[in-house]
Amino acid sequence: MKSEDRRRLLLSSVVAGLAAASAAPLRAALGDLPLHSGSLQWPRELWITRPQAQESVRAVYWADGRLQPEGYRAINRIYRDLQAGVERSISRVC
Repeated sequence: MKSEDRRRLLLSSVVAGLAAASAAPLRAALGDLPLHSGSLQWPRELWITRPQAQESVRAVYWADGRLQPEGYRAINRIYRDLQAGVERSISRVC
């Protein structure tokens, strides 16, 4: 095994360990919250910055158990193909 591969493996192990250690308190804090269809009931929101286009969007794409069209369209717009100017829908699985 090359030393570079060993370093990557060690780094991956450390990152995984830190992620597992920090997730336990979060799970404990969220444990009392009500669940709805396997997901938390509060709205789902993304805050996306796209430096290439000098744009930023903060959009609620899921609330009240359904997709929010305005937020969904805003996210599609910011993830558009800047070169071709083409906008395509992203996956709607929530």
